[in-house]
Amino acid sequence: AGWTSFGSQRAHAARFSTGGVVLDPDGVLLPDDNPNVFYDHALGALPGGGALFAWDDIRNLSTLDVFALPFRADGSTGVERCYSLGAESQGEPRVTAGPGLHLVTYRAESGTGSRILVQRVDRLGRVLDAEPLEAARAPHALLGGASAAWNGTHFLVVWSNAAAGLVLGRRGQQVLIVSSGAIALG
Repeated sequence: AGWTSFGSQRAHAARFSTGGVVLDPDGVLLPDDNPNVFYDHALGALPGGGALFAWDDIRNLSTLDVFALPFRADGSTGVERCYSLGAESQGEPRVTAGPGLHLVTYRAESGTGSRILVQRVDRLGRVLDAEPLEAARAPHALLGGASAAWNGTHFLVVWSNAAAGLVLGRRGQQVLIVSSGAIALG
């Protein structure tokens, strides 16, 4: 489980045993080296232990960026990483576990529109692709709600397009886009 304290702007995570017993009743303080303003956060657990804690914050006090920190099965943490430095405001991260990796989905917005981005990262939170993959793009700011699921073979990335009133998705082995366009689910 992961949570943030808005009063102190600190994040915590707790481990559970396979029987559901809380191993860290007070939580483990997740370190960060810079003062932050935490917003959306997500935790994606990996089979066999460990997780990736992701959030967006206004670290540079001008735009949202997506950050992540690995949380190991023994309760220790890895290196904090930023996945989204850029001109676009990037936030609303969601984390999905796959085979030995995490898939981080998030929304990017600029004055000319919005995008849904997908970043593959390893168990330690290191990026596996030089640039995030783009799952969707629109000339308006109404894309959102991005998330993903793993079915044992493929990731399915889903998002909403409020301008069209649709929930859309893409699927692809290893997060590679295999459809020529979005698929309306329903």
